[in-house]
Amino acid sequence: MNTKRLDIEFIKLTVDNIYTEIEKNTSPEMNIALIGKYDLKSEHINRNKYPVIEFQISHDEIKQMIVNKIIDCDGNIKIYSASGDMNLTSLEKLLYSILWKEGDINKIKYIIKGIKNDKSNIEKGQVFFQFGRFLSDKKEPIIDQHVIRTSMIRNAIEITAIEKAISINQLDKKNIQDVEKYIEWIDSICKDSENRKDILISIDEVLFALGKKIKKGKLTTAST
Repeated sequence: MNTKRLDIEFIKLTVDNIYTEIEKNTSPEMNIALIGKYDLKSEHINRNKYPVIEFQISHDEIKQMIVNKIIDCDGNIKIYSASGDMNLTSLEKLLYSILWKEGDINKIKYIIKGIKNDKSNIEKGQVFFQFGRFLSDKKEPIIDQHVIRTSMIRNAIEITAIEKAISINQLDKKNIQDVEKYIEWIDSICKDSENRKDILISIDEVLFALGKKIKKGKLTTAST
């Protein structure tokens, strides 16, 4: 058996083992312990860069932004009026400037769709849509390519399906069912949890690190 096949089988086994342990765990601390157990610390999310978000954004807040003409009904930002600069705070101007510089202004509409739970035309913005769901309700999970990669591997049967999951760079309309399956799995293990929010954060930290390590090609038989 060649090394590549051995590595793929090792990845599948590791992912299955971690998912099984998460399903059995009863606390966020038990989940976080998996980061050390499976040597995922090198890819652990940097909380200085991504601190835990405590605030929420409600549908009513979005409605008020439309009334104030900050966004339109489709969720597009309308910072400038015909007469010039709107009455923005210095922080709002800075944040808008970052979005502009990174070319991310159009992504806001997907977050707004998530907050409103408007699932129309979200194929290209699934990550941001689900982030909007999280911002409106902390019982919703956050997703990204790394987390969904692990879920795809968990659900994969054929070697080719595992290879496809390893190689994904971003989520698109072909991954809608993959996202849905992950959210269904989350609901199945967290449905009755009193501390669902903290459990979701811990699961995200573990699977983000796992998926990122797989993507970088660091999870191999040689790494054990």
